[in-house]
Amino acid sequence: MFSQTSNWWHLKEQENMPWLTGTAYWPFKDFSTPTRPDNPVPYVNQKGVIERDFTKKESFFVFQSYWTEKPMVHIYGQTWPTRWGDKDEKKMIKVYSNCANVELIVNGKSYGSKKRNSQNYPAAGLRWLVALKEGKNYIKAIGKKSKTVITDEIWVDYQTEIWGNPKELTLNVKRQAGDTIWFQAQVFDAKGVKCLDAKNVIDFDVAGDGELIINQGTSRGCSKLQLYNGRALIGLLHNNGKSTVSAKSNGLKTAFNSIDIKSETLTKHDSFLNEFNASDVLTKISNKYKDLAAKTKIDSTHIPRTIKEDGSLKGVNSRDWTSGFFSGMLWYLYEYSKYPELKSEAIEITSFVEKEQYNGVTHDMGFKIGSSVGNGYRLMNDIHYKDILVKSAETLITRFNPTVGCIRSWDHSDDKWGYPVIIDNMMNLELLFEAYKLTGNKKFYDVALSHADVTMKNHFRKDNSSYHVIDYNPVNGNVVKKNTHQGYSHESIWARGQAWGLYGYTLMYRETKDVKYLEQANKIAALIFKHENMPNDLIPYWDYLAPNLYEQPRDVSAAAITASALLELQGYITNDKLKKEYTENAKKIIEILSSDQFSEKRNEYFILNQSTGSFPSNSEVNVPLVYADYYFVEALLRLIKINN
Repeated sequence: MFSQTSNWWHLKEQENMPWLTGTAYWPFKDFSTPTRPDNPVPYVNQKGVIERDFTKKESFFVFQSYWTEKPMVHIYGQTWPTRWGDKDEKKMIKVYSNCANVELIVNGKSYGSKKRNSQNYPAAGLRWLVALKEGKNYIKAIGKKSKTVITDEIWVDYQTEIWGNPKELTLNVKRQAGDTIWFQAQVFDAKGVKCLDAKNVIDFDVAGDGELIINQGTSRGCSKLQLYNGRALIGLLHNNGKSTVSAKSNGLKTAFNSIDIKSETLTKHDSFLNEFNASDVLTKISNKYKDLAAKTKIDSTHIPRTIKEDGSLKGVNSRDWTSGFFSGMLWYLYEYSKYPELKSEAIEITSFVEKEQYNGVTHDMGFKIGSSVGNGYRLMNDIHYKDILVKSAETLITRFNPTVGCIRSWDHSDDKWGYPVIIDNMMNLELLFEAYKLTGNKKFYDVALSHADVTMKNHFRKDNSSYHVIDYNPVNGNVVKKNTHQGYSHESIWARGQAWGLYGYTLMYRETKDVKYLEQANKIAALIFKHENMPNDLIPYWDYLAPNLYEQPRDVSAAAITASALLELQGYITNDKLKKEYTENAKKIIEILSSDQFSEKRNEYFILNQSTGSFPSNSEVNVPLVYADYYFVEALLRLIKINN
């Protein structure tokens, strides 16, 4: 294959040839040839900058960094998810970019900004020596060109174990996308260490109803492939049937993997129960937290939020935006089980967050007070809780700017935004409707409507996906910019943001019966479930447009929020087909989340794992999150009520 090293050298030299009027690279795309039967992809000349299916190779970005004006940045080596070396050994990280300056961040630490110099070989000087940690590493490059800022982010594994000769071949499901299941073959030595430089040739085959995606002439579309980075991928069109895929390599035992799509949930996901029953799952969860209340004590500074790297509890105080979810979940479990122990625990932990009713520097009042005090009032009808709800709503609307028409979200990051409003903020409007019903004061209702209407106007793209952050001019109300903070890029589709929007506009229809909100909720649901990158099990990756998607972590919290929202939304739908679709999608999500695959086993305070808090900040990735559990329990309750 024509090397990136050669590309770089020629491109930099061409910039010093004043007599050169133009240049071209002839093999733009890989092409078939009878003279190369032993290539890694047999019978394919692989000197192109893109594969035959138009997948961009690393060399594409080399040329792009020299030949294009539109700002771009690309971290080298994204098709090789695992790198290796000695512990604490410094490895070179290279970035292709046409930006004037690029900053590199690894695992949250900045390694400085470097100026691009097209004559500084290699990578135009955009290279850093970094000691990666064993296991997963988060790498981010931030390019700046004039006033434009652009980023690229990847996760890479770093392996320090030394491997011997390949002794074992495995074949596992890597991901599912629509009608295609992707399998990954890997080789390991006698001690079970991945052989990352193995060059074994893998022969794939299938028996049954499915068809392998072959004869494509690509690194993922041939029945015979050479391993790269110790692995090879093959796709299977499952045809809604049973299939057995095999991977064979000389000298190794053939690996098999069987899948039955019609019974996929039972065969691929080891459920809590042989036959899924939402009541049984919720009973098991209720018993778990009743026992936990009897043997542990939660104080006001350690309300469960997530776990630390060692698996121990990471708790927060009431000022944290997640502080109300744990007690809110306990209220739901008490509602279902009627266990007095859960009621007592819910009352005590709710008391920890009551003081937040006076906290005017946060927009998260609905999350904090609505989930905790709100559920307590709904079940107890306690006037003390009623007063807190009203005062919290009063405090929340002090953040409303009538010129903008929205409640301000964050007060931080003044260097980025003047008046930021995030899609998450739709979830806090439920508190305002509750205050309106409790007092009859229409100001709460009017603020909620204004916020929802302005958000619907400015947050959504033509395809009905949502931006994360809209920055407004607080003086004239104009939109200044549309950004992300937790998504992959400003124009990508952050999974939890779509879930917040779906839930938010569903509750807007509940409280107003204005059909425009129902239509908006339906549009968001269609975007989510018809998106080509939604996995077959309906548990989304953290961002629908993140690169190397099948290497990305899931976000269970987005799935749980979506399932709960769907179960409410289906109740407002008169179209039987759509109603059934929403209900079945929600049931599928709940059943999958109830399986062993997504069960949290490291810490007893949580139910689900594999949520993603903020991937760009390398914060809370692939961990349990209390709000995922809260909306999961809420979804189970809603499903049980529908079944009854």
